[in-house]
Amino acid sequence: MVFGMIRDIFEMSLKSLTRQQVRSLLTLAGVVIGIAAIVCLLSIGEGLTNSVNEQFEQLGTNIVYMLGMNPMNIISTVVDFSDADISWVEGVSGVDYVIPIYSGVGTMQANGMKKNVTIMSMDLDKAGLFEEYGYFDVEEGRELAETDTQGILVTKELAEKGFDKPLTSKKLVTINNLPYKVVGIQKPLKAVVGNHNPENLVIMSETAFKKFSPNSTPTYLMIVTLSREENSRIADELTEHFENKYGQRSIFVYTSDQLLERINSIYSIITFFLVGISAIAMIVGGVGIMNAMITSVMEKTKEIGIMKALGASNYTILMIFIIEAALIGLIGGVLGTILGYALSYAISFFVSESGMILQGVINIEITLIGLGFSTIVGVISGYLPALRAANLDPIESLRYE
Repeated sequence: MVFGMIRDIFEMSLKSLTRQQVRSLLTLAGVVIGIAAIVCLLSIGEGLTNSVNEQFEQLGTNIVYMLGMNPMNIISTVVDFSDADISWVEGVSGVDYVIPIYSGVGTMQANGMKKNVTIMSMDLDKAGLFEEYGYFDVEEGRELAETDTQGILVTKELAEKGFDKPLTSKKLVTINNLPYKVVGIQKPLKAVVGNHNPENLVIMSETAFKKFSPNSTPTYLMIVTLSREENSRIADELTEHFENKYGQRSIFVYTSDQLLERINSIYSIITFFLVGISAIAMIVGGVGIMNAMITSVMEKTKEIGIMKALGASNYTILMIFIIEAALIGLIGGVLGTILGYALSYAISFFVSESGMILQGVINIEITLIGLGFSTIVGVISGYLPALRAANLDPIESLRYE
């Protein structure tokens, strides 16, 4: 008997929705837009997080990074790590090897034009980790070798946009009036190490860079450890040693786990901030549901009077209108969730075309958030109109025209 009553209430609610199709569609539109925006952003945010996690897994989580400056200290000076510093780091227990990264600036001249460029350099024999970022993945020409004392790689962005005519492999150029040959054009990078801009980035071997700038020392070290479990201890040991040598807060040391945690935290904050803004659309959708339910109650005033005269309780009337509002929210949630996933995959496709890695994610948690949120908004928005309907006087309702 109870199930029969519930079935009857659902049938009445569905009939009410189909009776006024235009109004129902307009009401659904607000819910669909709000849920689609929320699901799309959550899907992309989850995809970004997964992508970052996968890249770190590929790179390995047994890495400690050390900067020769502290971004948390506005008066920090730049520390240039000497050969003795690097040797000391290599001797720390648990360290496998160290990759010093050099940076410099110069003026490149090609095709009769000059352009300021940033130069990045490292020991290419130890640079396998960087291949996961897309470094040294050559689109044209050949790979750069540590023995290339006058060979350089240029990014695709610099080759295509830096000069009047695109640079090609085997092109002869000068940097600070020193001759170099472009041995290869780098494919678009998946991620950038440091703060280098791909639009003006040149990559040299460590051997070539030391000839280009004999007095330069690295300001950034990537330290590969033997075990992930050793990272925190090694980071603490490095911090203590170099702060004693160069001063408090003079350097910045962090592990791959800490970096991953910070990146994920930033993505989470941005995602939930954008989702919060998108949720405003759901407020508009909720107001639309409330208006539709108020109109529905007014249109059915006489029917409510008849149902009460036939013995329907206030609770039954209340549930009829709450279920109707919940169905609007649920249907809008289903459509909005489908649209949101479709949008996330469309955005992923167009972003991926530009060379960036982005993939929307479909999972049960996001789906439940979309459906649950829309249904709850429907119930809340429909409660007051439903309560008004339940409290109508049956005699006055029968007289209503």
